[in-house]
Amino acid sequence: MREIKLQSEVVLDDGQTYVVVEHAGSNVKLRNTLTGEYLVITLSHLVLRLAEPPAMSSWPVRGLDGLSHGEYESTEILSAHLEEVIYGTPIVSGGARRPEFDPELVSIGKRVERKSDELTTLGFGMSTRTLRRKVSDYRQAGPAALVDQRSTRVFKALDGVDPRLLAAIKLLQGKTTNATTRTHDHFVHHLKEYLHKKYPEDYPAKLPSDATLRRYKKALGSGKYIHGKSGNRRSAAVAPDHVFGGRVAIKAGHEVQVDSSPWDIIALDDTGTQRKAQLSIMIDKKTRTLAASAVTIGGVKAVDIALMLARCVTPRHIRPDNVYLNTHNLPDMPWARLLSREDMEKYDTSRPLIKPDRIMIDNGADYKSLVVLSVCQSLGISRTEASVRTGSDKAIVERAFETIKTRFAQYLPGYTGGDLSERGLAPQNDSDLLDIHTLAELFDRWITVVWQNLPAEGLRDPAVPGLQMSPNAMYMAMFDVSGCISLPLRLDEYIALLPIEYRTIGTDGIVIGYRKYDSAALQPFRLMRTADRGHSGKWAVRVDPYNPSTVWVAHPDDGEWIPCAWKNADTFKQPFNATVRREAKRISSEMGFYDVPEAVALTTEIIGRTKSVRAQALAEEARNRAAAQRLADSGLTPPIRQQKPPHRRVHTSDDPATDSTFMEIGAFDPDENLR
Repeated sequence: MREIKLQSEVVLDDGQTYVVVEHAGSNVKLRNTLTGEYLVITLSHLVLRLAEPPAMSSWPVRGLDGLSHGEYESTEILSAHLEEVIYGTPIVSGGARRPEFDPELVSIGKRVERKSDELTTLGFGMSTRTLRRKVSDYRQAGPAALVDQRSTRVFKALDGVDPRLLAAIKLLQGKTTNATTRTHDHFVHHLKEYLHKKYPEDYPAKLPSDATLRRYKKALGSGKYIHGKSGNRRSAAVAPDHVFGGRVAIKAGHEVQVDSSPWDIIALDDTGTQRKAQLSIMIDKKTRTLAASAVTIGGVKAVDIALMLARCVTPRHIRPDNVYLNTHNLPDMPWARLLSREDMEKYDTSRPLIKPDRIMIDNGADYKSLVVLSVCQSLGISRTEASVRTGSDKAIVERAFETIKTRFAQYLPGYTGGDLSERGLAPQNDSDLLDIHTLAELFDRWITVVWQNLPAEGLRDPAVPGLQMSPNAMYMAMFDVSGCISLPLRLDEYIALLPIEYRTIGTDGIVIGYRKYDSAALQPFRLMRTADRGHSGKWAVRVDPYNPSTVWVAHPDDGEWIPCAWKNADTFKQPFNATVRREAKRISSEMGFYDVPEAVALTTEIIGRTKSVRAQALAEEARNRAAAQRLADSGLTPPIRQQKPPHRRVHTSDDPATDSTFMEIGAFDPDENLR
């Protein structure tokens, strides 16, 4: 504890020297030694203004925290003995004071000598001189003075190392950012060559051992993944070298982070081809709500981002034809087994509607396209581009991909693991691979049921940090203080934001993606062409990539949307449909099928064989007629062939002598009937 005595001098932050005259309560009266003026100041203010505070004990007050259990017990025992030496306090609480250690009867020197002998007997092995020093230290700092300072001494890993060596290690570590991962031996070899070339007079003579170089490299490359995965190394290289400063989100939709990433799932496209899925998500920073998602095959296009923005401000239950897959056509997931149709509708209506004020996007060309810009302007959304190759600008959405991987994707067939070291032998051979539409539907339901009700790490109560909240709970808590209510898009507004496919309206409807759509309202426009010469007079058809049950065509007169239903949409509602389709896929994969060139070649071969057989039959018939004519001309009677009885093999024994059913047949004589 620091102390200032009366009539002592102190120096304040103004550089003047003052004498402590007197004090009353919490006020101290000082006198300037140069001017003689008096200054009255409080104790708390005096502590802040002291230029050189009085020295305090150098013993680490919290040094006891680092002791092991055994060391802590030894310190407690020694502390009790020192208390007895200094103050005569009994070692055992409540015990009697021992006369040989009574300060009123025995001098301090004698007490120290007796205690030294006693501690030696107890196994501490402490000389009189050492005990006298510990008594002096104990009076200053108490039990903290008994801690062995050698155990708490801090050594710097790079003290005394040649700065040129450290600079060379840092330089070579920086060059590994975009290079292929190599071993420590390669790094040391490269380092030796660099030092020998740059400082030939000192190196390699002064170069330390490989173990020491490994220690230096580890100290300088901590967190840089020098010998780890190249992706982690590049991410660490672009991380900001300053304290992260969070952007405050004051309400739902204040900042929505958007990003796309290859998904670790193999799905089937509309042709049945196995493809890697792509996932795009929008996550609200304030509530951690997954406002919208897009599941696609291949790369993400600008229309996918634009449609995702439209889905963000249009709740699922008011979207046109929002359901085309029933629960029997979806995989049986653990979180959905006990949900009825009514439960799903309840979850859909309780899912937050968040209209983004600002979206944080990356620098991809699709995100900066005119399509996305037009949709953002029509919906009143501003855009902010993240720094190039800086994932920390969108840290929340980047972390969300990992959570989706561990909480959802790994439970699906076709999961690839995300890395070659985690990939199975043949995930594409998993049974029941999902088509892209079923995968998108299943993920959207998972968001509604699981994600929105899952406690989030970023939603902790600041007053009670151990309490986590879910996105739904955070959204409902903030709804009353948002200041305004965002209304969803109307049906026609949502359809107007859907991507366009140009098609001809045929006699049997519209064909898009091997699916046929038709409506009675299309009857006057069949085989008609529009005035759009840029698309050869084809009709603009609005298509929802995530819901193939309906497409829309604008009426040429009043602009009203004509819904055209998928002709085979009822297939998904038929009994045992999912089972039949899965079995058909399995049989097709096992039996295989011909492609077009193979089918043409096989057809040609079959036709050719048919012609050849027919020609042979005609030739045989002609030969028989010629033979009959020759016999008629010669006047001979044509041979009559006896019809052979059907061959029956009733065999009871291999021995003809003992088998009564065995009949011996002689050699065939072609002239038998001519004799």
